[in-house]
Amino acid sequence: MNTRKAIVLRVEGATAVVKVGGDGGCGRCSETGGCGSDVLGKLFGGRCSSYSVVTDRPLTPGSEVEVAVEPRAPLLAATLAYGLPLLGLLVGGAIGEQYVGDTGAVLGAALGLAAFSVGAAFLARRRLAGGLAVRVVESSISH
Repeated sequence: MNTRKAIVLRVEGATAVVKVGGDGGCGRCSETGGCGSDVLGKLFGGRCSSYSVVTDRPLTPGSEVEVAVEPRAPLLAATLAYGLPLLGLLVGGAIGEQYVGDTGAVLGAALGLAAFSVGAAFLARRRLAGGLAVRVVESSISH
């Protein structure tokens, strides 16, 4: 499991809204041979984000918690966000070109991209509702 420290902003039933801090990446960003993912995060803005997380623990706003994401979650998210729409673009373009020509290829690519993007969004919501979401694994009350 990939874990990260966070602060509870508010609690809504069995979910808590937490703010994940800006320290990130692989932990070796300042070392030679580090992955550099945190550098890209800083380039495109702060990495401090808020998330809704599932919890069965009694939490209060201001509590420090540790949240976890399953190891396969980033790959699944990337596949749904980029892979399926790209597949739709290629399949739609190929089908459109086969039946109509160049104009059909452009229209088919656009329709395929749109259709597969909607499908990817639907699948992402189903997968996240199925327990792939971020969750609290440890908590400690901070005063």
